[in-house]
Amino acid sequence: MKKYLSLLLCICMILTVLPLGVSAATTSKEEFVAAKEAINAAFHGYMPTNDITKEELVQIAADALPAGSRVRIPANMANLYLDKATENESGFMNFTMVLMCDGNASQHAVNQEYSLSQDTDESRMLFDRSMISEVLEYYPVTNLTTEEELIAAAKAEITKGSTLHIDQKTFVKNATFETDGYIDVYFSVKNGSESGLIYKRIEIPCFKDSQKMPTDLPLNKEEWDIVRYTNRERYTNGLKPLTITEFLQSACDMRETDMCICWEHTRPDGKPFYTAVAEKYQTRGTMTENISKLTPTGIDAVASWMQSTAGHRENILDSSHDIFGVGLSTLQYGVQIFMTQNNPIVSVESSSGSFHFNYEGELYTEYLICTHKDGIVSYVPLDMDCMTKVPGGYKMELAAGYEVMCCIDIPEETIEFDDVADDAWYVDSVQWAVDNKITTGTSASTFSPDQICSRAQVITFLWRAAGEPLYSDMNHFIDITKDDYFYNAANWAARSDLLTGNLFYGTDLCTRSDAVYYLWMLAGKPAAYGSQFTDVPLSGDRSTAIFWAVQAGITNGTSATTFSPNDTCTRAQIVTFLMRAFNK
Repeated sequence: MKKYLSLLLCICMILTVLPLGVSAATTSKEEFVAAKEAINAAFHGYMPTNDITKEELVQIAADALPAGSRVRIPANMANLYLDKATENESGFMNFTMVLMCDGNASQHAVNQEYSLSQDTDESRMLFDRSMISEVLEYYPVTNLTTEEELIAAAKAEITKGSTLHIDQKTFVKNATFETDGYIDVYFSVKNGSESGLIYKRIEIPCFKDSQKMPTDLPLNKEEWDIVRYTNRERYTNGLKPLTITEFLQSACDMRETDMCICWEHTRPDGKPFYTAVAEKYQTRGTMTENISKLTPTGIDAVASWMQSTAGHRENILDSSHDIFGVGLSTLQYGVQIFMTQNNPIVSVESSSGSFHFNYEGELYTEYLICTHKDGIVSYVPLDMDCMTKVPGGYKMELAAGYEVMCCIDIPEETIEFDDVADDAWYVDSVQWAVDNKITTGTSASTFSPDQICSRAQVITFLWRAAGEPLYSDMNHFIDITKDDYFYNAANWAARSDLLTGNLFYGTDLCTRSDAVYYLWMLAGKPAAYGSQFTDVPLSGDRSTAIFWAVQAGITNGTSATTFSPNDTCTRAQIVTFLMRAFNK
């Protein structure tokens, strides 16, 4: 008996201590954020000298800490690297410090270029460039942030008479639900005879962490993900999304507890699973159940059910279901209870109070509140991956018999490049490529349609058109590094069998034959035959790829009898090939 009392006491102590630990860690994180913001502000505009010491920099950082901050900056854990300036060369300071709070640690760094004289073209340029780099580093961006907005923010930091120039057109990759986006900024700063480049990749956070959830029913983020990914599987298979109800959510919570004792479709007392549903709802319709174990996340649970041969996949893809409940416990037990009822939805409102959105990404953050014929309320996340694009926005057809229209109010931007005529054969392809973030112009006013493409460029365009998939962090090539803009694209191409060997040869020019071969490989190497081109052999993978591309309407020959497979591919040609291959 004493043994069991001791065990119970230990459990109580754990339950008492854990929340405090979680709270302390959270508080430390907030302290670090506030401290770093204050330190950055203190070093804003700071110009080092060749005789600056680590202790002086630690003192500047410590003096900047907010009043009441629990953060401490141990001098013995700081490090200063100083590449000293000379009369002819600028210097560079890298100061790293370790912030300590409640036994937790976080590293922070301050970097700064400087020159010996504080009143030369170089020193003024370096100062202004440093200020611009810093404001871009922390500038809050979204999918709607424009190049003009960033230019205005950068110019506002110039105090030493420098001028700002666009070195290359800003490239934007929109954030999605799961994936961060980014804005690549290429500026140059000039002051007198001196100039310096600025390249910044500013991250756009994905929408997953900002998604809203219903607060009036038992639900956590992983369970909300189960709802989202279940509906994605249904939509992919031609079925309509389901909504979740409070009474089925509560039943799933009970089933999570049941499975800690008995991982079966029957309950620990031997009764059927559906007796976990409140009695007054048990006769509303037929019910089925999915269960899982060792599934730590919502997407893991859905993946395990879709790969199951025990009827779980069939339950998810049952067209008769219209509502369901989901559960995922901290012990990694997952559950779904599906119900088929004759209780259609009669009205819907959105969590934002409106069905008008500024851009597509906002859809991911909101959800629908659905009222059924008998007054029961159900919920479902808005998700572009479960919606059909229609003129003016997206529509979502729910399984319980209701169609929702979400309007996107932002107008589509029409590109205007000086070197792309309104009647050019590739004008639509250029517009498509820019709209879909495949590529931008070579400057703010030019696209350079006749510029020939390297392998690195074409593989990158292909990767972007395919949705920027990332299969592995493994580097397949010995002649590229993570600093190369095409690193992820090249390794995706290797993983997709578009390329072989351990050398990428990114600067090699891409031929018309190369381009259609890559597209043919991505299409699954379909069979094709032809004999119309005198410069294309009748057999071989490259020949098959060419005949397939012609038959699929991706490209034609350069004449009635020639394809010119070894001609280099231009920017206009490759974006046209891509639009015809991916925009079907």
